[in-house]
Amino acid sequence: MRIDKTQNLGPQELPDPTRSTQAAKPVQVAAAAGDVDGANLDLQMAALQRQAAQTPDIDTDAVEQARQLLKSGQLDTPDAILRAARNMLNRGI
Repeated sequence: MRIDKTQNLGPQELPDPTRSTQAAKPVQVAAAAGDVDGANLDLQMAALQRQAAQTPDIDTDAVEQARQLLKSGQLDTPDAILRAARNMLNRGI
């Protein structure tokens, strides 16, 4: 699995996950016995794995509702655009 940093990037700078030109390369980490950095890396990796496992599933009903709102034009208002922009900035999307 590959996760790219997206915070502070404009929409034009975000990578397109459907057009990956490079295969994800496995990260190899070698830690010597008693290597504190290696131990910290292991702890960080375990924390990230726990966080990823808690990621909620996609709410298909919410996705369909959003599609219908977009099709109806209800989201084409200055207020809706401003709310969406604020949410993107606050959530790093």
